[in-house]
Amino acid sequence: MASKFINIWAKVEDAEAAKVKLEINADIDDLINELIESNQSKYRAYCGTQHLQRDTKLKQLQETSCRQPLIIKFADEFSPTLSTSNASEVPRNRFQSSHPVI
Repeated sequence: MASKFINIWAKVEDAEAAKVKLEINADIDDLINELIESNQSKYRAYCGTQHLQRDTKLKQLQETSCRQPLIIKFADEFSPTLSTSNASEVPRNRFQSSHPVI
């Protein structure tokens, strides 16, 4: 019997890569919703340098690893059309520590 789940490695911003288990028919939007607590629409996913559409099926991207995860970036980093006035209010994802890195 085929698995109903898929494991995808993803890295949000400057956090460490993490393995996420989602349903086999999940897409990039589902992955972002799993990883980001708020403002999900302001994030974009990349496989290498290729921007992935939010409806891209994850089963097409099974070749991720801890060393080569999908990258999730906050939109203000690369989109001049979005306001940067709230850049200091970038929401944390579930993998980021609230402690400063020394």
